[in-house]
Amino acid sequence: MSNERKNPRLTPLSRRNLLKGMAAIPAAGLLLPRTGFAAPPTAAVNTTGLAVTDSAVKVGILHSISGTMAISEAGSVEAEKLAIAQI
Repeated sequence: MSNERKNPRLTPLSRRNLLKGMAAIPAAGLLLPRTGFAAPPTAAVNTTGLAVTDSAVKVGILHSISGTMAISEAGSVEAEKLAIAQI
């Protein structure tokens, strides 16, 4: 046996220590001062004019509406259309 002593300040990387460190990162963000950054209008950022404007958002649904999968995905399509209509 060696008479070597472990450094008490160095702890092995355990799951608990890793999770404590990861939890401290967002908490540190709460201590930083707010800069008051305001986002620019969408028209200034979106120069392509494809999906988002200041007054409209284009939404696509990626579910089959024809073919063999249409039977099982019909409920998903209707649910998404309902959610979009409610927004």
